[in-house]
Amino acid sequence: MRILRYMVLALLFLLLVAVIVGFFLPAKVHLERSTVINKEADKIFTVLNSLSYFNQWSPWFDYDPNANYVLSGPEAGVGSTLTWQGNEKIGTGSNEIIESKQNQYIRTKFYFGKSESPAFSKISLSSDENGTKVTWAFYNDFGYNVFYRYFGLVLEDMIAPDYEKGLKNLKEYIEATAN
Repeated sequence: MRILRYMVLALLFLLLVAVIVGFFLPAKVHLERSTVINKEADKIFTVLNSLSYFNQWSPWFDYDPNANYVLSGPEAGVGSTLTWQGNEKIGTGSNEIIESKQNQYIRTKFYFGKSESPAFSKISLSSDENGTKVTWAFYNDFGYNVFYRYFGLVLEDMIAPDYEKGLKNLKEYIEATAN
């Protein structure tokens, strides 16, 4: 019985240490990836500012091409929303344009699954000698949620390959279709 008590106390101690360490982990996470597209910013912005084009370049579309997608709100710009429901790989969620500045950037907030807290992204456009530099950034604030702070340590490894694939898809789509 004594050994069991020590084991329980040791487990509680480890749990307490994990929680305390968690509060020292970064609460905010930020990652970004960029590419240069050989087209003018207005051609790229038209595609980015309308979520009706999202699945043409989305890195996640291939995970479940049969998912149910619903567009709502305006055709383009602030308020344009894309919701989805798919297999276990993409789950359910929504993506909404919350800010849009012509030929400069769009900001979106999105929800995954049953999460009550949104994550945010920003896709920025800037001039480059070879066309237009497109930078896709992800950022989130986990606040005091210790579990999410630990999750934040591996989030870049999980999301960065998808962002790189999405930018590659966007480049191919824009350069093949935009006039």
